[in-house]
Amino acid sequence: MQPYLNDQYAPLAHIPELRGHEALPGKTWIDQADRRRLAAYGVLGAYRTNTRRFHLPESVWQAGDDSDAGGKNVREYGDPSLLIDTARALLLGDEQTVTLDDTAPEAFVDWLTGWADAERLTQKLLEGEEHSIGDGDGVYVLGWSPAKQRPRLRVFDPGFYFPDTENKARVAGWEDDEYPATVHLAWEWKDEAGTTWIRRHTWQLRKTEIPWAPPYGGTAEWVCLYRVVDYGAADLLSDVDVYLPDLARKAGTRPITTPSEGLADGWVNLGIDFIPVVHVPNDPSTTRTFGRSLLLRIAHILDDLANTDTDLAAASQAANPNMVYSGAGAPESTPVGGAIGLPENATAAFMDTSKNLTALTGHVDTLLDRLAVNARLAQALLGRVQPNDVPSGYALELGFAPAKNLLREMRTVRDEKYPLLLRFAMRLAQVGGVLPAGEVPRASIELGSALPADLPAAIAAVKDLLPIQAISTATAVRMLQTAGLPIEDAVAEVEAIRNESFEQAFNLVRATGDLNAARKMLGLPPATVAAITAADATNTEDDA
Repeated sequence: MQPYLNDQYAPLAHIPELRGHEALPGKTWIDQADRRRLAAYGVLGAYRTNTRRFHLPESVWQAGDDSDAGGKNVREYGDPSLLIDTARALLLGDEQTVTLDDTAPEAFVDWLTGWADAERLTQKLLEGEEHSIGDGDGVYVLGWSPAKQRPRLRVFDPGFYFPDTENKARVAGWEDDEYPATVHLAWEWKDEAGTTWIRRHTWQLRKTEIPWAPPYGGTAEWVCLYRVVDYGAADLLSDVDVYLPDLARKAGTRPITTPSEGLADGWVNLGIDFIPVVHVPNDPSTTRTFGRSLLLRIAHILDDLANTDTDLAAASQAANPNMVYSGAGAPESTPVGGAIGLPENATAAFMDTSKNLTALTGHVDTLLDRLAVNARLAQALLGRVQPNDVPSGYALELGFAPAKNLLREMRTVRDEKYPLLLRFAMRLAQVGGVLPAGEVPRASIELGSALPADLPAAIAAVKDLLPIQAISTATAVRMLQTAGLPIEDAVAEVEAIRNESFEQAFNLVRATGDLNAARKMLGLPPATVAAITAADATNTEDDA
């Protein structure tokens, strides 16, 4: 039995690179667990770019001649990308709005909204979520830019991300097993001379001898140091891995950053007590460091779909239909473009392959249905339902139920991670002197709705439920807003409705003197005799 590792990447164990550690290359600066993770990223990326065939077993590529090998003929029609794009649109919604607490100082409101525009926050969320959903992990890094006079937000490939969750860097005093005290971003590159270097960016929290006061309030006992170092790949130690304090011999070390006063080896004091790196896993977990890609649960379906599409393409692209002969003296073949006479009692007919094509097409449809079910994305969301065939009302809600569950799971993670981006940005701005000192306000990224809604059904529900007071006016307005009615501010809309209703009721009382009719208009129970007498007295005084 072929060995495999039972981790989040086990669904890809049918791929040679991920059958187990034994299949991975020899010792490098990346340890075995991370090499498996990076191998999974490579395969998942290949699914999204229609290059999955390059990870097929070598036996497939050796089939046929060099110009027409089996692997080269594999058809990949973009189904994984469609799934990722659909899930991303579902997650981020039709808009992304930076919001702050009502009590937030105006300086923070103006700065944060301007910063989000300047840093193209929406575009970078789209970029980061392609990695989060497609690879299972997204990585955002914040750093102060003296030239721009603002924090810069960058999205990194998760294959560069190495959080030191086991504290291999041996940070003294760090006991928090939920968050690492050291985080690395590392990758290989070649200079103009062809020399291979390993560039490692490192953020590390160090305990201070004396507590200090950061500009965002309170006192801190930790400070974040940062450095960038190039290591010569030829000088790597024999037992090296990316998490160790030194990757190579001192002769192969080249610090890039200039150290702060009182520090050495390229370390820079950032003046903060947090690591400005935000990791966004795709799914919530308290036991895994890294997330799971949406594609993991459907990898086999995607492979079967590509195989069936390949067979269908081969069958439909046959240049000439096959001629079948029967009877004594029948020829073995027919020359292309030629004619042939048949002996007596011999017959000839074209082979009917239409049933095979129909069967293959039906199998593709079956696989696409299974794909939608297992990915928890309704067929209507994937564009596989004609507009006239879209169900309405309860059927629509039922069909979108799995997608809503998927959305809730994904947003649970983002509801924690996105506010970190904004909080870190404001704190860095305080350190840079462009925001006033003091505690930063609570800020978040409000994600809009992306699920299609049935507006006529929502209107009908409101008309049925509101008169019998089964729902409040506020709930009714939110239902209509979610269903697509152009209501910009639900709270303001409720207030306007109430003001209009009271004005109409008041005019009705003045015109008819019938207080109960007005109360009925407002959805209130009939008034008592005493209340009516008091209201009449008030109306008489007003008339006078």
